Amino acid sequence: MTARPTLKLQARAKLNLALAVGPPRIEDGLHPIASWMAPIELADELTICRLEPDRDSRYAILWADDAPRRTDIDWSVTRDLAVRAHLALEQWAGRRLPVQLKLEKRIPVGGGLGGGSSDAAATLLAVRELFDLPISDEELRDIGCGLGADVPFFLPPAAAAPALVSGVGEVVERTAAELRGSVVLLAPPMATSTAAVYRAFDDVRLERPFEEAAAQVAALASAGDPAAAGLFNDLQAPALTACA
Repeated sequence: MTARPTLKLQARAKLNLALAVGPPRIEDGLHPIASWMAPIELADELTICRLEPDRDSRYAILWADDAPRRTDIDWSVTRDLAVRAHLALEQWAGRRLPVQLKLEKRIPVGGGLGGGSSDAAATLLAVRELFDLPISDEELRDIGCGLGADVPFFLPPAAAAPALVSGVGEVVERTAAELRGSVVLLAPPMATSTAAVYRAFDDVRLERPFEEAAAQVAALASAGDPAAAGLFNDLQAPALTACA
């Protein structure tokens, strides 16, 4: 029996070392951001194999044995970002792309670490390779941005390297400095959705213009010192409010 083409990818988490958020745009209600993002070693693991054309896709989403914090996987399979990424590529291709997908999660859910977005990006890259799809990096980023604002960070050309992310997540510029060092990641027993955090943000009066805060993020990213004074996150207080 011929072995099925299989890929195993690490979908790494990310940190917002500095994050500025602007008021929602009039045209679509999305919030502009300026974020200095960096990947960390904590990662989900995606195993995906190409199935025969007449087979139906199968998905399994579970916690890895060594996950630092587990919560109920209480969302439907079709709402998972990895599955949505696969379905989006099927829509782009105009045909079925049967796969068997197993996602072993380690990144805590609802903590702003980009786990779902990283899973989606890994799925997009894996399915493109498995089926040799003629889709460009730019088209892949467009699909990724439709799935979530953090997805393009995990796709080429940044591919989860330190970057300055702006627009509504679609503009990703790699920073020159490679970051070295360690972080202590705390995973308290609480979580909240991105939508809830942004709703709480909309109830907060901004202390300074977004343009000023975005310029500070760009300066911090350019300096490339993750231990620098002045790091900030405009969603920290709203996240705590949403968790309360």
